[in-house]
Formats: sequence, structure tokens, C-alpha cells
Amino acid sequence: MSTTPIMIRACRVQDYFGIHRSTLYRWVNAEAEEAQIQKRKPRLKLHKRGAGTFVKAAELEAYITDPSVAA
Repeated sequence: MSTTPIMIRACRVQDYFGIHRSTLYRWVNAEAEEAQIQKRKPRLKLHKRGAGTFVKAAELEAYITDPSVAA
């Protein structure tokens, strides 16, 4: 059984994946731009819930492990 939650606060991403919050924001922005150019949905996006900003752990893990992603 995995201890990784379904959604992770942006400020806690470093605890689970070892990347800084600012890196997450850069990746999300780069993915949004690339998706817009290719006319597709972004593979990585942030979700706002009240004052919190979250990312889906599965989306981030897939983005990190995909070899075609240029960081």
C-alpha cells in the first residue's frame, strides 16, 4: 500500500518527489504552453481548492518518469 496521497499541496511536493515548489510551477507553465501549441490537454496542471494549490500525485509522477519531457 502506497503512502503517497492522491493530491499533494504544491508546498509539500518536495517531501514526496524531491523537487522544489518553484520547479513544479515552471513545469506546469511549460506544459501548458506546449499543450497549447500542440492543441492538446496539458498532462500536468494545478488544482485550486480554496486557498490551497494542489497537484495530482499520479500526474506529477507520470510527468517526471516520461522520457519525452524536457525539464
